[in-house]
Amino acid sequence: MKRVLLYIFLLIFFYSEGQAQSLELPRILGDHMVLQRNVSCKVWGWAKPNERVTLTIDGENTYTYSDSSGKWTAYLPPHKAGGPFTLKVTADTSVQFDDVMYGEVWIASGQSNMEFRMMDITDGRYDEIIQTANFPDIRYFKVPRGLSSVPKNDLKDGEWFLCSSDSIKKFSAVGWFFIKKIYDELNVPVAIIESSWGATPAEAWTSQDMLETLTGYRNKALKLDSLSEMEWEQKYAEADSLENLKWQIVGSKEGFEKGYASLNYDDSGWETVELPKYNMADVVWVRKIFDAEIQKKWEREKKEFKLNIGQAYIFQDVYLNEKKLEYKDIRDIHVSAKDLKNGKNILTIRATSPWSNLVHIGLEDGLFLENPEGVKINLKGKWKYNNTLEHPIPKVTYFHEEPAFIFNAMINPILGYSMQGVIWYQGESNREYPSDYQELFSTMIQDWRVRWQQGNFPFLFVQLANYLYQKNEPGESNWAEIREAQRKTLILPKTGMAVTIDIGEARNIHPFNKKDVGERLSRAALKMAYGYKNMIESGPLPLRWNIEGDKIKIEFEHVAHGLHTENGLPLKNFAVAGNNQKFCWTEAYIQGNSVVISCPDVPAPKVVRYGWADNPDCNLYNSEMLPASPFQIKF
Repeated sequence: MKRVLLYIFLLIFFYSEGQAQSLELPRILGDHMVLQRNVSCKVWGWAKPNERVTLTIDGENTYTYSDSSGKWTAYLPPHKAGGPFTLKVTADTSVQFDDVMYGEVWIASGQSNMEFRMMDITDGRYDEIIQTANFPDIRYFKVPRGLSSVPKNDLKDGEWFLCSSDSIKKFSAVGWFFIKKIYDELNVPVAIIESSWGATPAEAWTSQDMLETLTGYRNKALKLDSLSEMEWEQKYAEADSLENLKWQIVGSKEGFEKGYASLNYDDSGWETVELPKYNMADVVWVRKIFDAEIQKKWEREKKEFKLNIGQAYIFQDVYLNEKKLEYKDIRDIHVSAKDLKNGKNILTIRATSPWSNLVHIGLEDGLFLENPEGVKINLKGKWKYNNTLEHPIPKVTYFHEEPAFIFNAMINPILGYSMQGVIWYQGESNREYPSDYQELFSTMIQDWRVRWQQGNFPFLFVQLANYLYQKNEPGESNWAEIREAQRKTLILPKTGMAVTIDIGEARNIHPFNKKDVGERLSRAALKMAYGYKNMIESGPLPLRWNIEGDKIKIEFEHVAHGLHTENGLPLKNFAVAGNNQKFCWTEAYIQGNSVVISCPDVPAPKVVRYGWADNPDCNLYNSEMLPASPFQIKF
């Protein structure tokens, strides 16, 4: 009898467990989610084959049937902004989501400048915003990182958060300032669904099918079919193992423990190298013995020397007389006089570049030690050098850089979630092949639009900010090429671009000013998605142009109440070239909504450029203080 009862119990248990698992919904649906207002919202999931599925929210019932594989899709009727509501989905079992709001939903995607969190901005500029954040009607969903060789139906995990002083720290900073502006203007619940990953190229976010239509990416896309999903996953695991080894090497203290930073260490077997030097590989150690004169009063008065290494890309330890120096900026390291010796001193640098494996040490205006009275000791020239002391940096295949792998795992599972539009910040990782970017980026946008099945939804993107060091003469720039490709992408309908050429940082590829970035994106959203007809959504963009004698006249759009320069100074950063393609700076001035460029030394101009550099000094604005986009015009 006991055996019969146990058998019945087990049957009931396994039957109920199986039934509980028969109705499944994607992880993008959850408590606290925001549904897009005023449209038919797509909801989907899985049930038993050919089963009726009923959805109930705010007293309205919607039903559908699963297909022969169990997949089902339903559309909730349009609903005005508001809530909270409960969404109940019923088949043979029920799933319930609480605190559901109707409002505005935006997707935020791209690489590290979109992924950059509010808590990553460490200079304190947004501390008050974080400390006082209490906006339960602003909500956030972070898509977890994932990779796949085939399109995935669901995410690995994920949950919805209400904005508080704690959760805001994890928000995309650009996403936060964008959606906060939308919230302030519309006064309805709003949400950001963030799907981003640092150091990722646009092809990683594009489907395999669309990449196969592009000549430059077809072979890489077809490579996805060369292995099974399980075999690709094995390759991910191997790459992860090498990645872990790489970071163990980067963080190793073995060299210091072996005395490589000691004045008495015998480096006679090391090579000699002239610093500054670029493109050294693996774990690089360099040492230099130099003489210093230390005055006793400097020690008594606790005076400091200033050490400028210039650059030591990208992870570096700096040792002075065996002491590891602490610093925020390698171009401005403060050294106590008591840490130096009269006579011989030893400066040692250990540098690694775990991504490119190319180490650069020094700059032409760097590599010196300055005493408290402003006298500099030049540290350029001959240094002892060795890159064979430690295990070499292993070569890792980064699958997040490979075509379609991120699209499959981080976009495909949320395709169809009803939303208003997309904001996008990416391009840095495509700088090596800028000539391909316009076609690739345009293809990606069209790919998303087709697959989301919401027509030409607004797609708003950030033009790359100024970065690296300024140059005195006009020349070529991959960063400028990417910006031009982004500008040309505006030919697609319902696209908008936030120009950020004035808010970057020479030494920081992740500039901390994310407020202006997000709010400039919001201008385009308010104009394009919400009908703010008087909103100036962009800085000036060249509209039409012609040559008049020895002058070029360029008319701009998005000028608001007129063009001007910062502080009324003369226009900068215009350059022209003739058939020889040798660019030279040229004078330019504002005339109404146009800029007139004088080029008497180039009688037959073929190209005019504005802001064509990694980090150009640009000063053309409209009356809304929005900067003009860099551009190139060919005649």
